[in-house]
Amino acid sequence: MIQRLDEDVLVDKLTKFELLEVVKNQKEQMNELKQEYTKYKNWFENSIDGFYRSSVDGYFIDVNLALVKMLGYQSKEELLQVDIISQIYFNTEERQEIIKQDESDSRKIHKVRKKDGTAIWVEDYVRKEIDDDGNVLFFEGIIRNVSEIVEAKKIQKVLLKISQQGYKSEDLKDLNEFIRIELGKLIDTTNFYIAFYNEQEQTLNIPFMTGEDFEGDFPAEKSMTGFLIKKNEPVLIKSKEFKKLIESGEIELLGTFPKVWLGVPLRVKNKVIGAIVVQSYDDENAYSLEDIELLNFISSQISIIVQRKKVIQENTISKEILRKVLDNIPIKVFWKDLDSKFLGVNAASINEKHFKDENEVIGKSDFDFYDKKWAQKYRNDELEIMQSGVPKLNYIETQVVDGKELLYKSSKLPFYDAKNNVMGIVGTSEDITEKVEYEHKLKKATEEAISANLSKSTFLANMSHEIRTPMNAILGYSQLLQEDDNLTNEQQENLKTINKSGAHLLALINDILDMSKIEAGRINVNLTDFDFIEVLKEIEQLLKNKATSKNLELDFKVGLDVPKIMLADESKIKQVIINLIGNAIKFTNKGFVRIIVENLDNQTLKVQVKDSGCGIAVDDQQVIFKPFEQAKKGGEVIGGTGLGLAISKKFSKLMGGDITLESEQGKGSTFTFTFKYQLGKKIEATEEIIAKKAISLEPEMQGLKLAIVDDRFENRDILYKKLKPLGFKIKMAENGVEAVELYENWKPDVILMDIVMPIMDGVEATREILKIANGKHNVKIFVVSASALDSEQKEVMKIGATVFIKKPVIFDNLIFELEEKGNLKFLYKNNNVNTSFKEEANPSDIPTSFKEKFIEAAEEGDFSLLQELLLKLEKESKKSFKYIDECINEMEFENLIKWLKS
Repeated sequence: MIQRLDEDVLVDKLTKFELLEVVKNQKEQMNELKQEYTKYKNWFENSIDGFYRSSVDGYFIDVNLALVKMLGYQSKEELLQVDIISQIYFNTEERQEIIKQDESDSRKIHKVRKKDGTAIWVEDYVRKEIDDDGNVLFFEGIIRNVSEIVEAKKIQKVLLKISQQGYKSEDLKDLNEFIRIELGKLIDTTNFYIAFYNEQEQTLNIPFMTGEDFEGDFPAEKSMTGFLIKKNEPVLIKSKEFKKLIESGEIELLGTFPKVWLGVPLRVKNKVIGAIVVQSYDDENAYSLEDIELLNFISSQISIIVQRKKVIQENTISKEILRKVLDNIPIKVFWKDLDSKFLGVNAASINEKHFKDENEVIGKSDFDFYDKKWAQKYRNDELEIMQSGVPKLNYIETQVVDGKELLYKSSKLPFYDAKNNVMGIVGTSEDITEKVEYEHKLKKATEEAISANLSKSTFLANMSHEIRTPMNAILGYSQLLQEDDNLTNEQQENLKTINKSGAHLLALINDILDMSKIEAGRINVNLTDFDFIEVLKEIEQLLKNKATSKNLELDFKVGLDVPKIMLADESKIKQVIINLIGNAIKFTNKGFVRIIVENLDNQTLKVQVKDSGCGIAVDDQQVIFKPFEQAKKGGEVIGGTGLGLAISKKFSKLMGGDITLESEQGKGSTFTFTFKYQLGKKIEATEEIIAKKAISLEPEMQGLKLAIVDDRFENRDILYKKLKPLGFKIKMAENGVEAVELYENWKPDVILMDIVMPIMDGVEATREILKIANGKHNVKIFVVSASALDSEQKEVMKIGATVFIKKPVIFDNLIFELEEKGNLKFLYKNNNVNTSFKEEANPSDIPTSFKEKFIEAAEEGDFSLLQELLLKLEKESKKSFKYIDECINEMEFENLIKWLKS
């Protein structure tokens, strides 16, 4: 009031003129204030920085448009409703720190939240307005968007770290991963790779790739990375444009289809060496044009680093490979300087001298390891090589190792620097002491191999016995059944099929036993003229019942141009086709087995066997052609020896063809068999000869005593049922002891004797019986056995057996032998049949020169040479040597030699 009174008194004392002057001054001051406010308001509203005034309780009182736009709001009014602490700041503590700072404090940089939830980096400055009592009236602040500055610093930091790591890292893989992690701080690198471009091969290599599995080189031409390299400029492409490139044929999709793909070239001296690529499979907006600039900038920094590291790594790898090669060479390798001091040695050299490592050798010479005499010799050799520049290769020298003189094959040659000056020598030394000793033992080993080959023949002969024995029963009973005149035509045909099957099985058994012959290259192609179409009909007749029993469709389709008569190996062709069709039927439970026969060019025939069976797994498709290997069905092997396909494959190769397979598990298989043939000569049609059939012994021989000795019931039973109706009196024994007792008590005129029996074998029983007979009783002993051992056959014949007959027994042959060798007489049905048998040639019919060649080839087990000699002998002598042929086929070389010398 006092002040006011003074002012009123002052005004009252002013003159009118003075009063007008005061008013004028006040108006001018007011105008100046308005102008200042207008300037402030313009500055406030138009500043690129955000200005605000906020209340103590955390709400904006006033904001400028720059702040509204910076934080992503639509209007000032909308922003004035926002809670600053909870909606703008990510961290409430940061707001408290900012409002407490003094004007002298440095500006704080932190993140704030925009309306859409994204973050920006800002520099925030706050000033408090307080009253006379020190209370805060409001806050005034400036917020500056420094995201670009922060991002630039971040990029600089990343680039600096990548550059530093590039110089520190010694491994490309580690560097690649470091780049991915650091770059991931700036952009999404979930699916990131660096590709290297091979311009010469036009291929790309991605040694390290995140997000996908990838190995090896691939063509650059149709890849997106290759497209980028051709353009030699950055590419940012989204899914829509990516599809257009695929549809246009410019690129092909490799791997997963991306939503967005970004790549930039890697260049060294303006030459593209590869590319940096990032891609996203789920976010189309993962990358922008700004990221192109970022990758370009990073690319320019890392291209040189990556290339340098790649060269260093390649050099390192080359050195490591060279070192590994040297250390894995079993001979000594060393290199020396001009003074013959070691510069380095390989592992073999270190091991021989029992050193820990090559550091114990480097810098030393031979004088440190050998006697002076030997060391001086080595030094003289090396001086001569270095002075002359002429290598000394593959010479034999003596070296003393652990006090022993050993033989070495050595080589030494000079090596040069860039100016072609000799720098030293490189040498190798191989210990050949054992090799020389081995050569001395080679002759003995060869002899042992020949002996082992004979042992193998013995083994095969034993196997032949074990397999032929049950075959005797199969073929024997079928022949007995054919004797029945009451059989229908269909039954007769069925029995013929059984006989054919048995005969074929016997042939298969022989081929299985001949697997060793195949491996030794002793199986030859036997070319004959035959009716191929008839062979196919026989195979169909043989297998159709098996297919019918499984309700399978067995279908043969033969091309019109397939020759009827051909010159080829009938037996092998038949065996292969039967094996393939048999397998198809075995592994097919429903559907079909289809055989397609086609004539190809160059006189090649193709037989395809297709089935709708279980198929063969990819892993098994190569295995099944190996001996004793089989494919599995449901995890289990299904029957067989595992030799069928191996033998068939070998046969097809021998006949100039092959067997190939196409199969898909669960959908069936197709085996394709090809073989070469020649056009055959016309086969003259011949009438079927009706074999003569013995119906009984002649009247004066009725009641002749005959003993059957065999440890197997079925073998005794077959012979009994065959011979009893002919008028023989028959008794039987199960082993040699019973046979001897039977002979003592009954005195049979004829004995059919097996060899391999328990208690007493047939050889010993024959010896005992003939000893008892002592020439007083002319007993005929016919050895009927599956034994294929030369020693047993020879021994039993030597002690007095009448004849040796191999199982399985063919009855017509047995009757012939009983008549010819046993002087028995029979009455026959169909006596008009020619019963003459071709006379067998004797050893005396063979020229001496041929005998010597046969014996030499048999001693060496040379199967092929024996066959060639036989063909030549028969051609020149115009005689048949069936016994020689049987010995060769059965590998009975010992027996053949003894027969030739007899």
